[in-house]
Amino acid sequence: MTLKQYIDSINEFVKQNPEALDLHVIHASDDEGNSFHLIHYPISKGLFNGYDYDMGNESPNAVCIN
Repeated sequence: MTLKQYIDSINEFVKQNPEALDLHVIHASDDEGNSFHLIHYPISKGLFNGYDYDMGNESPNAVCIN
């Protein structure tokens, strides 16, 4: 999913659920929902190689939401 697609999905979600704007944002540790955690950090861009994420890289290919 690209950042644009993610933003579009959030905007559509808020349009249908405006009360959600006051709710906390969490993330699941995996697709099975084995654990959930609050989002604590602002979005950042960096290089993701499938395992590690480097925010200091000059050639970013991803954004991190937490």
